[in-house]
Amino acid sequence: MHASHRLNGIWTLETFRGQRLRPEQFGDKMLPTLEFDLKTGKLTGSTGWSKLKGDIRANADQLTIDPKTNPRPANPFETSFVDALRQVSLFRVSQNRLTLLVDGQYVMTLRRT
Repeated sequence: MHASHRLNGIWTLETFRGQRLRPEQFGDKMLPTLEFDLKTGKLTGSTGWSKLKGDIRANADQLTIDPKTNPRPANPFETSFVDALRQVSLFRVSQNRLTLLVDGQYVMTLRRT
């Protein structure tokens, strides 16, 4: 089994750029989620304010995410989160934790839901 198949499923955001997150920080009072379906190459989920969808490609530990959601300009977290997803190039899965990396640096961690 390729490492990329371990991406499939629903993941809940725990940390972003080193900051631990709490549900009350978000518009819908829930942490952002990402759901990866490698069979269809689709991403769905939530930014914490709005629905998220897009395309994904994974090969070994490399990951390309192309979010189709346009964040509202007035929401700096949402803009930063979606921009970071666009820049992700690598991922690591270990003990139900997913870490996404941009330029070799950890940018966010998620836990399997």
